[in-house]
Amino acid sequence: MDTIKYSLIVDLARPTKTNIIQIPQNDAGTRELFFKLLSDGEDYDTTGVSFATYSAVTPSSTTVTGDVTIVKDANNKNTNELTFALPSSITSESGITNILITLNSESQRLSSFVFHIATKADLYNTSEVNADDLSGFRDLLNQAVDAVAKVNALNAKTSYPCEYPLRCTIGGTLYSYNGSERIDIPTENIENSISHMKAITEVSLTADGWTGSSAPYSQAVAVTGCTADSAPTLLSRVNSTMDLATQKAYMKAYGYVCEGYAVTSDGTVTFYAYKKPAATITVGLKGVQNG
Repeated sequence: MDTIKYSLIVDLARPTKTNIIQIPQNDAGTRELFFKLLSDGEDYDTTGVSFATYSAVTPSSTTVTGDVTIVKDANNKNTNELTFALPSSITSESGITNILITLNSESQRLSSFVFHIATKADLYNTSEVNADDLSGFRDLLNQAVDAVAKVNALNAKTSYPCEYPLRCTIGGTLYSYNGSERIDIPTENIENSISHMKAITEVSLTADGWTGSSAPYSQAVAVTGCTADSAPTLLSRVNSTMDLATQKAYMKAYGYVCEGYAVTSDGTVTFYAYKKPAATITVGLKGVQNG
């Protein structure tokens, strides 16, 4: 296997930068590291460096030590580059290995820096795998097969035509769609339905039109186009042309109507109020079209 080379720049005057190298587990002998040393952005002077070493602490707290090569120039003088190959003792276990590189003179340590090896675990060791080890994989595979079968069964139940088709009424016409064929809705029907929903029908609720000796009091008004399925929205029709007293009387009566409820039927809306309004008011019904 060809050697994979990593080049890292380390500024010894700026030790805050952390270098992390990620490799697969048991990838020993395939990673060779090259370090270019700087000092505040300039080449680090290694003239006084006699030798360099590394000290690594593996995830299991094992200490591994060794020599680091100082690259020489054509005149056999130190350059500011270091290199060494990762040994199997560092890459054989998964996790984070912390490595300290130390530059030494004959009598003392001159400088050092730290970097990290992040070793990713193998899924399994092919030299040790057996049938028992693969039992978990078989279980997962069987679960996946069962899940696919359930999805296929669900698709079969929901295939077209749908047992419960979508139905809607547009422009007075009932449309039913089960997914098996295309349905065409005339544009004018859609436009009529939109117009129908936007239309406001005004009806008058007279003060003496409320019937009943006790609450709720009721009053029925004719509304052409209304059906038992209609659900019109009640709107106030108070306006700025009314004087203040009329507006107050209107809002009081309108409030009583809003506190009650209404029941729709073919051609009629019956209002129910728990307090009998004392004023005759005109209200708007949005969603039914009179005419």
